[in-house]
Amino acid sequence: MVLDDAREELVNIYHFTAEELSIGSPGHPLHQQRLGALIDLVRSKLSVQHSSLLSREAINIIFNSAAGTIRGDGNNAAHEAPIADRAVAVMDAALKETQRVALRGIYQFAYGKEPDFEGPAL
Repeated sequence: MVLDDAREELVNIYHFTAEELSIGSPGHPLHQQRLGALIDLVRSKLSVQHSSLLSREAINIIFNSAAGTIRGDGNNAAHEAPIADRAVAVMDAALKETQRVALRGIYQFAYGKEPDFEGPAL
């Protein structure tokens, strides 16, 4: 959900069209080339503030739905998670540090605040 919300924010703020953000299926031979061009396009339009939150890695995470990626794996999981659970997912122990930093920036971009890791007690 965080990735979907971030993608929607990009559309709302920067007025990207569905066509501009479409890179086709991950199995397409030009998928990586199209993904790279999309990352370049998005980065070229970001404000300075948003550019500091959305690195190339972050934009890759938002749009790359290939198997084994954060989005690809997330698409296989439930989409209906409370916002507190989304914040916890940002710091999942299985993530690399670069992914954790990128997801923190994505969360800040999508929701306008730092993830709240305190959340309600279980």
